[in-house]
Amino acid sequence: MSVTDWLLKPETRELNPMDFLNALASQVRNAGVPVDYISFSVRHMHPEIAADNLKWSPEKGADVIFRKHSFVKSDGFMKSPVALIYSEGIGLRRRLKSPLEQNDYPILHELIRLGHTDYLIEPLQLKSDLRSYIAWSTKNVSGFSDEELSKLTSMTPLLSFVVAFISKHRALEALLEAYLGRQAGQHVLSGEYKRGDGRSVDAIIWFSDLRNFTTFTDKHSLEQTLQRLNRSFDVIGSAIQDQGGEILKFIGDAVLAIFPISDSLNQAAAARCAVAAAENALQRLKEETSENEEPIKVGIGIHQGLVSFGNVGTNNRLDYTVIGTPVNECSRVESLCKELDEEVLLTDAVAKLLPETKLRSLGENQLRGLSSSRELFSLVEKS
Repeated sequence: MSVTDWLLKPETRELNPMDFLNALASQVRNAGVPVDYISFSVRHMHPEIAADNLKWSPEKGADVIFRKHSFVKSDGFMKSPVALIYSEGIGLRRRLKSPLEQNDYPILHELIRLGHTDYLIEPLQLKSDLRSYIAWSTKNVSGFSDEELSKLTSMTPLLSFVVAFISKHRALEALLEAYLGRQAGQHVLSGEYKRGDGRSVDAIIWFSDLRNFTTFTDKHSLEQTLQRLNRSFDVIGSAIQDQGGEILKFIGDAVLAIFPISDSLNQAAAARCAVAAAENALQRLKEETSENEEPIKVGIGIHQGLVSFGNVGTNNRLDYTVIGTPVNECSRVESLCKELDEEVLLTDAVAKLLPETKLRSLGENQLRGLSSSRELFSLVEKS
């Protein structure tokens, strides 16, 4: 099968970027072109990441560097051939003979150091206003022959098409992850996008809410309010995600998250992760507060139960979230943090999963608006 035939296969466009690059290298080398380095970028839409920069070598295979939006303003980017591609759509070919001029592209000096002899980079037009690139290099003593260069350049239009398709898929993944969460986004992408689609999930449930935030909002500007809210979400969100939790929703100044229980994470392990996330969040919020600043305080409720994880809403406006009595109970537990003067409250369902964790019972507490009551526990501070 020729490289062109392989690029035209629908299955090729369905590969993830890493697998695509590994397969592309194999196809090109099997076609007789002695490539020893390939690089391209998958452009996508993400709050922090502008592109996935993928590189391949025979020694390491495919690797990826996630480039932040700020990278395009960095010295490293501005001194790379990719900057020329992005701004003007102009490629270049360099015979790599030492010494190059001192002010030539740093990547070329690096490739010479590694024994490369020839370099080619060409623009990939993904959309009318969006470019990527494909870069090739070889260690072959005589560099690329005219025939080999022709094979590489003839692939550029098809590579533009395939990389554009992969970029769109990656952008969709990134957007769904940013707005729905990683697992919820994957479920939707795999076909769970109709109202009622979903599943029952056993999970440790997290509900947290900032304390006195309404008062803060009333006394400060909108810009100050947003800055404080985002700082708080950064700390709480990263603490949850660092422990494997899934943030499902920001509700005003509140956070709803779950630690799903699975074959690889049993109930006790998920409970420990949630407690560790709570402890980390509280500590980091204290560290985030400057000396003359009003402390950021939060209440956290942690519960366990079987919930429905899926789509709810109208016919044409859906939300992928968790619903069920345990979610309502967790929200009510969190609301008792202020009344009981505690930062973290665990239900008895969670406490029984943590026999080695020091907890203090606060007795049975009625949950507002629900017929049930729960024995609640607070964390015992470490000495």
